[in-house]
Amino acid sequence: MNKNKRRSRLWAALYILLLFQIIVLKKVPFWDLRWLQGWRFEGWDESHLELFFTIDNFFYAVLHGNMSWTYFLLNIVGNVLLFVPLGYLLRRSTNGKIIAVLAIGVPVILLFETVQLFSGLGVFDVDDILLNVIGIVTGYLFAAGGGRR
Repeated sequence: MNKNKRRSRLWAALYILLLFQIIVLKKVPFWDLRWLQGWRFEGWDESHLELFFTIDNFFYAVLHGNMSWTYFLLNIVGNVLLFVPLGYLLRRSTNGKIIAVLAIGVPVILLFETVQLFSGLGVFDVDDILLNVIGIVTGYLFAAGGGRR
């Protein structure tokens, strides 16, 4: 393995930790193990399992003045943008095939959503999974556009 791929793998691993901190833990640092306490295992009550449920509701709320565009963009577009760097780094650290990038990226997304589901630290949402995958694919395409692997 060449030096650039090793470096990309290290950056990808660090970025996954950063994403875990931002998406799941939010206000508690991951090294503070108190986030492991109080798991409710009640996440199903708040989960969104219908595709486009959240996106549709957010868009409806914005159009009817019940939500600001800023909040909409932070939640919907933010779910895409947060995963663009991961897609970029994963393409640089794998064989360059989209299937290899998704084979790493999708389980990371599912891990984050599952922790949210069982911990009560967030909301399991299939729309988040879709938006995160779009972000990974976008990052992959940016890396592919650079011409190097």
